[in-house]
Amino acid sequence: MVIENGKGTYEESRERFFAGVARGSIALDGVMSPLTKTLMERFGTKSVDMTFGWACTPMDWSCPACGRTKPEIVRVNSKGHLMCRLVEHHDHMKDLVKAEFERQCKQQERVIADEFAKRFASRAAPMVSAYDNAMICDDCNSADPTAKSAVGTHKDFSYSPQEIRRFVRPRPNMPHAIDTEAAAGIWREHEHTFALRLKIIERIANIAAHEQSLVSGIAIPTARGFCESSC
Repeated sequence: MVIENGKGTYEESRERFFAGVARGSIALDGVMSPLTKTLMERFGTKSVDMTFGWACTPMDWSCPACGRTKPEIVRVNSKGHLMCRLVEHHDHMKDLVKAEFERQCKQQERVIADEFAKRFASRAAPMVSAYDNAMICDDCNSADPTAKSAVGTHKDFSYSPQEIRRFVRPRPNMPHAIDTEAAAGIWREHEHTFALRLKIIERIANIAAHEQSLVSGIAIPTARGFCESSC
């Protein structure tokens, strides 16, 4: 935390910061913000279940997936806490690159991949991701696996926030209803491309796990190049 003009102690700066949030002069949220106090009074609660993502976003934030504002997202959970939950939604393909790299390394009699190769796999991961990480409401994040299960998608597929918007039917202060037919249509649109992305991941992991000298000396191939040579 920054101390203004280098004056005062850390604790004094901390108190000024939280006082600013409580007054609403700092455009963040938190358990002491004017919005949280208003919502606790509205729903008759004395405690909150709040994620870090909620506290670090503005009070006028709205979900990029369902479009609901914070007052429309909150609801009381079974323990009587006011749920104020935002989470980071990400494409699971990034995790799959790491998992495939480790799987191929374990298959070798002698592991030749070094830390450079691991970093190569990590840097290549965003290339196969269909969308960037995004903060969304907990209901939208939960709708993703629910829709995947109902539709029968590949286990490592995930819907982007824009695609979640197409199949959720948002309601104020309630979990989402899901349009399974719309979710199935989105999966059909991506099924072929997703299979190609899996092949790209296998190639990336293979290079990182087996070609130590090659990894150290070349740039990361493009997705187009991978598809032309292996798909």
